[in-house]
Amino acid sequence: MSFLRASTGLLFAFGSYAAFAGCSSDPQISFGGGGSGGASVTSGPSTGTGCKASGACAAAGECCSGQCQSGQCVASCLDAGSICEFGTSCCSGACADGQCVMASCKGNGDVCTAPADCCSGSCNGGTCANVCSPDGAQCSGPSNCCSGICNGGVCATTCKPGGSPCGGNGECCSMLCEGGACSTTCKTNGQPCAAAGECCIGACDHGLCGSNAGCAHDECISGAALSAGCSPCVMSVCAMLPSCCTSSWNAVCIAAVATACGQGC
Repeated sequence: MSFLRASTGLLFAFGSYAAFAGCSSDPQISFGGGGSGGASVTSGPSTGTGCKASGACAAAGECCSGQCQSGQCVASCLDAGSICEFGTSCCSGACADGQCVMASCKGNGDVCTAPADCCSGSCNGGTCANVCSPDGAQCSGPSNCCSGICNGGVCATTCKPGGSPCGGNGECCSMLCEGGACSTTCKTNGQPCAAAGECCIGACDHGLCGSNAGCAHDECISGAALSAGCSPCVMSVCAMLPSCCTSSWNAVCIAAVATACGQGC
């Protein structure tokens, strides 16, 4: 009986000690002198993609929150804009391009009123788009620039008219520099393009001259199957993947836009 009372007292003392240890909010505090029985708090960046949102842990890297407290993953999360590796570490549950984003953010091609509406953080002309560079920034082509004009390797708002000396297509309003001079010749539907100004129709749809106004939805948005005749880009995609025009326009079709049309989503 004395042994039982002593054992019970020891367990009560240890339980009180563990409870006290678990109450500490300092991530640098460690109890138990390094022994395996002590409670501890560790924190640090999580590694890998198989993290735990909650449950037992031995190291901070096992937890999505990057915090392992008293052998249990701390269920904290990252706010929008924070650097992330996977959605479970974000309060919104969505991680895009290495940053926590709002779960309701819109993809490229969707209608927007502010940059915050878009997963890419770029709302250009009322449409979500890839992040573009402002005037004065270096560029390799018109698609890099918010203005749509890459003049001599620099984003600009002005372009050279037909007949002007040029060193590259990006300097010309027509996006055609032939023989060192800007050409006024336009491209017909289905020809490769980098900007609307190159095309006779005045529309460049994902790298091909032509308009997608007759399509049920943009090529970069999943949904119902598109009609092959609604745009040159759709026609090119469906030539590669017929199911995109007969079954549904899914992620595979969207991924094929870059190859079939010239400019990805």
